[in-house]
Amino acid sequence: MGAEDPSAFSAGALCAGPRGGGGVALTRRTTGRARIGVDIGGTFTDLVLLVEGRVAAVAKTLTTPADPSLAVAGGVARLLGQVPPAAVGEVVHGTTLVSNALIERTGAVTCLVTTAGVRDALAIRREHRYDLYDLFLELPEPLVPRRRRWEVSERVLADGTVDRPLDEAEVRRVAGRARRAGVEAVAVCFLHAYRHPDHERRAAAVLAEELPGVPVSVSSDVVPELGEYVRASTTVANAYVRPLVDGYLETLERRLAAAGVRAPLHLMLSTGGLAGVETGRRFPVRLTESGPAAGAIGAAFLGQAAGERDVLAFDMGGTTAKACLVEAGQPLLAREHEVARVHRFAPESGLPLRVPVIDLIEIGAGGGSVARVDRFGLPKVGPESAGAEPGPACYGRGGDRPTVTDADLLLGYLDPAFFLGGEMALDVRAARAAVGRLAAALGLEASEAPPASTRSSTRAWPRPRACTPSSAAATSGASRWWRPAAPARSTPGAWPAAWASGGSSCPRRQASRRRSACSRRRRRSTTRAACPPGWATWTGQRCGGPWSRCGGTAPATSGAPGWRPATSRCGCRRTCATAARARGSPWRSAAT
Repeated sequence: MGAEDPSAFSAGALCAGPRGGGGVALTRRTTGRARIGVDIGGTFTDLVLLVEGRVAAVAKTLTTPADPSLAVAGGVARLLGQVPPAAVGEVVHGTTLVSNALIERTGAVTCLVTTAGVRDALAIRREHRYDLYDLFLELPEPLVPRRRRWEVSERVLADGTVDRPLDEAEVRRVAGRARRAGVEAVAVCFLHAYRHPDHERRAAAVLAEELPGVPVSVSSDVVPELGEYVRASTTVANAYVRPLVDGYLETLERRLAAAGVRAPLHLMLSTGGLAGVETGRRFPVRLTESGPAAGAIGAAFLGQAAGERDVLAFDMGGTTAKACLVEAGQPLLAREHEVARVHRFAPESGLPLRVPVIDLIEIGAGGGSVARVDRFGLPKVGPESAGAEPGPACYGRGGDRPTVTDADLLLGYLDPAFFLGGEMALDVRAARAAVGRLAAALGLEASEAPPASTRSSTRAWPRPRACTPSSAAATSGASRWWRPAAPARSTPGAWPAAWASGGSSCPRRQASRRRSACSRRRRRSTTRAACPPGWATWTGQRCGGPWSRCGGTAPATSGAPGWRPATSRCGCRRTCATAARARGSPWRSAAT
């Protein structure tokens, strides 16, 4: 398997053995010499055409959320300008539609049918708390609200023996309630059904008879494993996205056939393996990390081609951003993962799914993630995304909410005349208007809002903290305990030598009684100091807030243009965001 033959380095080759799990019922690849790869994201749909193992053409088009197959069909039509449809031997498809639907709660109206007495298992969850001492712990709302969690009389014991037979009359009454409630999908999860699935299967048959056209997912088929809460959570998630995926795949197959592509369609699983369309329709929860899994497989391939078997892969899309670790040429696997986490990087703060998956870290902060002001008056980015319709304000498609893409455009990271290879022009004026409204809500100058938005999106990832003093601070006129700004974009990854890891190397963190950078006496004497020339005073805020850990003393009253105290709650703030930058100083306060 050499790097000179990309076609030989397939998902199946990487995922031999357990990684191929779930890749069943595949239709044999036809004799065509070309292959098409498709990846649907929340904002863009990407396609690539391989002819005899070489990339012949690529295409990128805006995703069509109402019918994602439209974007795929349009991209395939562009690729077929290079080869005839009969030459295509296989279409491999990865997508983030499932994960995006779970994160943004855009799935079907779903109900849960369960054993009498346990309908609150979804709300009770497990005993684990991601923050043990938080009395106001925030947890994700179940995909099925309590008013649509219905019980029926039946009971199977832990050893699989039947304690109480299934009451089919109650199942029919539940079906009537589902019909009146406009339910679009049903999840069935009975106690200990993994040991005795007959009750679930009979209930599913009755529900299918009473609710024609409504898909029914049963836990004994989706995840027949011990663990009532996680089994119910996985089954509900499968039912929640099933109508979306089922309708999409059916339409996609029809559009591909209309374009003359008769090749089999294979779907990328969360493990990096492949499955047929029928498997994807019945168990869409196995496609949760389909798109990111393909990215991890590609990163492993590129790493091996470059002679590196240990790789850190990062994939930022329009709705989410993911990171994956590849060790010894293989992406790490997990038997369970979480989606839609309330607290980033905190286990048990999301919805658990018991399906094999490439081990990824995922957050709801992508290029299309919407920036807003939270209840504390601070900028917050994601998980809501502007998607492709209307998309970021700069797309000029009717969007008026600020996104990460709008901030990147105003910061100069994107070329408005050469976006999407020059096929799409960006509207700078619309981006400036959207970000300006965010700035007004935050009480900032218009030029300060874009950096605030990008910092909010990037702050979700762990980063080094700089507390170590440096001689450069003295030469710039800064206080001894102020820290440098982020590295310049011209030298990505080049952290200043004065930066520390945020551990014990920070002098102030070594003193348990002096956790803040300023002593209490100094704090009282500086937070109410008069603003020096060129500074503005915060209004509508209570004064006296604590200084940040590495903030140091306030600037002298003689003035330090471009600087502000470490606290944003009171005191003074700079009136020009670029004042320090204009003076060529790379230093700023810890609050920035």
